[in-house]
Amino acid sequence: MLNPLTLRDQLLALAPIDNESAAITTLTNAYGVYAQAAVAGGVPLTPAGVALGKAAFGPLLTGMSVNNAGLSKIPAALRAFWVGVAATPAISFVGAIAVTPPPHGGFESIFTALMSINTINQSDLANSALAVANVFHAGAIVGGTVTLPGAPPIVVPIL
Repeated sequence: MLNPLTLRDQLLALAPIDNESAAITTLTNAYGVYAQAAVAGGVPLTPAGVALGKAAFGPLLTGMSVNNAGLSKIPAALRAFWVGVAATPAISFVGAIAVTPPPHGGFESIFTALMSINTINQSDLANSALAVANVFHAGAIVGGTVTLPGAPPIVVPIL
């Protein structure tokens, strides 16, 4: 089951890097650690599913080091992660016949507002990481589903 504290801990563990390629790799891996706990109807997201998501996530971060580019690139990468997972349902969630990615409605606006608030309030790293993790957790997974076989098929949320 996904836990925002896992993502917070991953974000806090990231070391500042002045190389965009290395930063993309570390952020992609951090989100992968968080996502590997996803479960739908008792069926866990497989390591292969995490790899599919990471393969979609990382490339969309290219250019994030340009001033303010991360505000759109990070939400796009998050969407891409779950689209990547959904591309091959049975590989991502063993036995699944479909995966519907979370809709991410309004996520970019919420993320942008949070970054602005963290900056204005001069939030410390721990509080900023927790706020980001909570927004990612709430806005980037809610509404995602997995369809499992059955008569009729069973649609369960990704948790």
